Amino acid sequence: MSTIKKGKALVEPEERQTIFAVPMSEKEKALIALQERQTNPPKKINNSDLYAGSPMYFYCKICDGAIVLPESFTCAVPKLCDECDFMKGMGWFE
Repeated sequence: MSTIKKGKALVEPEERQTIFAVPMSEKEKALIALQERQTNPPKKINNSDLYAGSPMYFYCKICDGAIVLPESFTCAVPKLCDECDFMKGMGWFE
């Protein structure tokens, strides 16, 4: 049996650590994306500074991501962006 010299200690090949790549779950990917959105929020736009007919900008309560709606929207303004709304619906914020 061959040995590999590592520094001053001898390490048997069977004793070496094996590193396994574990695929990330969709929840883990979404939480990493959320963290990235929270650390890099977009520059906030003041709607009153825009020209008439411009889209309206609102911001997510969780990640501060932009929610863009046409000026003529008639529905209630969503409090969460699409990504955060999906994550809340999946129960990933509890």
